[in-house]
Amino acid sequence: MKIAHRGASGYELENSFTSLRKAIELGADIVEADVQMTKDDVPIICHDKLLDRTSNTSGYTTDLTWEEISQSVRLNNGEKLPSLEEFCQYIRDKNTILYLDVKPFGDEGRILEICKRHLKTDQFLFGSFHNHSIRHVKQLDGNIQTVMIIEGNPIDIKMVIKNSGCDIVGMGFDTIEEDSIVLAQELGKKVFTWTVNDKREIERAKLLGVDGITSNYIDRI
Repeated sequence: MKIAHRGASGYELENSFTSLRKAIELGADIVEADVQMTKDDVPIICHDKLLDRTSNTSGYTTDLTWEEISQSVRLNNGEKLPSLEEFCQYIRDKNTILYLDVKPFGDEGRILEICKRHLKTDQFLFGSFHNHSIRHVKQLDGNIQTVMIIEGNPIDIKMVIKNSGCDIVGMGFDTIEEDSIVLAQELGKKVFTWTVNDKREIERAKLLGVDGITSNYIDRI
């Protein structure tokens, strides 16, 4: 599966509407996007907890309300910073899946409520580096497909799957091992890898037999 990393971020500003639209235009099976929270608990599409790198504003996302962000924050490409709800509304009738890399811990219920209001269960994935977030999502709704995102080596894949109850293991490409891929798949889990941009590395990822490749350039897959 072709997974667009923060949208088509090799061509457009990451986690922007333009990047989302470009990824769909390029035929993404899945569009990955990052979630942070505002001061008034509105989920927004932003990778960093600080606004400095990708916008005209400095400080933490949790320092500002959604109204303040809507009025004053502009991304480096001039667009407004999008909310999760706006992304869900846009992707609702598109032939692609929204894969959320949820950064904060403890807001799973709020995020799921928004996704389920606009999308069918098979239209989105909930991913996290936080084991407890994945477990909590499964407690809230066992039908939600979850991605336990991991990086490092060695990793006890059996323990990762047992502790998280995940459906998919998202392995960092720089530390991925074929044995771990095979074991995860034998245990009935899919394996995604991230972030793979070089054409030679994309070919290696294919040879390793992963189920999904995350890239800034999905047209190279």
